[in-house]
Amino acid sequence: MKKFTTILAAAIIAITCVIGLAACKSHTHDYGEWTVTTEATCTTAGIETRICKSDASHKETRAISAKGHDYGEWTVTTTATCETAGVETRICKHDATHKETRPIAALGHDWDEIVTIEATCETDGEMTFTCQVCGETRTEVIPALGHNFSKWETVTEVTCEDDGLLKRVCVICQEEEFEIIPALGHAYGDWTEPFERDGYFIRQAFCSNCGHIIEEILYSDGIEYDESDEGFIVTSYWGTSVNVILPAYKDGKPVIEIRWFAFHYSNLESIIIPETVVHIGEYAFDNCQYLTSITMHNGVTIVDSAFGNNSNLTDIFFSGTIEEWQNNDYLCFNSGLTVHCSDGAIIID
Repeated sequence: MKKFTTILAAAIIAITCVIGLAACKSHTHDYGEWTVTTEATCTTAGIETRICKSDASHKETRAISAKGHDYGEWTVTTTATCETAGVETRICKHDATHKETRPIAALGHDWDEIVTIEATCETDGEMTFTCQVCGETRTEVIPALGHNFSKWETVTEVTCEDDGLLKRVCVICQEEEFEIIPALGHAYGDWTEPFERDGYFIRQAFCSNCGHIIEEILYSDGIEYDESDEGFIVTSYWGTSVNVILPAYKDGKPVIEIRWFAFHYSNLESIIIPETVVHIGEYAFDNCQYLTSITMHNGVTIVDSAFGNNSNLTDIFFSGTIEEWQNNDYLCFNSGLTVHCSDGAIIID
């Protein structure tokens, strides 16, 4: 733009000179001082002119070079903050409307951090940051530490019958955690062969973990039998036990009957009759003065005289229901006995 303006001024001057020369062939020019007719600016050329003293219509012009900018010092016009850029400006000395600006980079926060809430094993903490420049604050979560437990230690040893107890402790907060170990349960082996003790045949099994022994009374000793094709028949009792248990099976065959007079005048106090027995004969338990209880099942047939003269007999434990007991219509028992059935108890009238 500056170059174009200079060329234009020169062209105007040249044309003027040609005209002046043509007009001034008749006299010699006597020009005055050059005077500025168009001021030069920072970016455009100016013009200065001189006039002939002999003829004011005769003029000469020449270009005045553009001044160019002459900027002062940079001054801050917008202060930079931690998050936003600032601005600085400088102004041309020739023309105050001519300005240049440039950005000042944002300062960025200068954070100082402090723990305001301590993290624990189970809860988050908090870190607070404060800018040393502008005072702005922000927070960050400090994740919960999580427990750091020690190895499990035994508090109570587990056994076959009792639960065990383990404990471990967090090395950070000392919290204790416990774990129950379920009881192992006995691990019994096979039953031993039956052996006789205190008037009974007994078998045992041993726990392989703790050596605990369980026993099962199978049946009483001292029972005499007859064998038939269907099974065994109890014929008499000469054992020492007063609480007699009859076996359901002998040598693989069922015990099916108690013959007449089998326990006549014996000193037994109680008897358990298995469900394999289907018949009890005459006077089988006649005059058993110490007999107080009988355990029997539904379906056995009993001769009327089987339990005669048993004045101390008070309780019968019957596997069936009250209705089933009544349907059997047993006539061999004295009144006043309590019959304990699966669905309740009744007293014999």
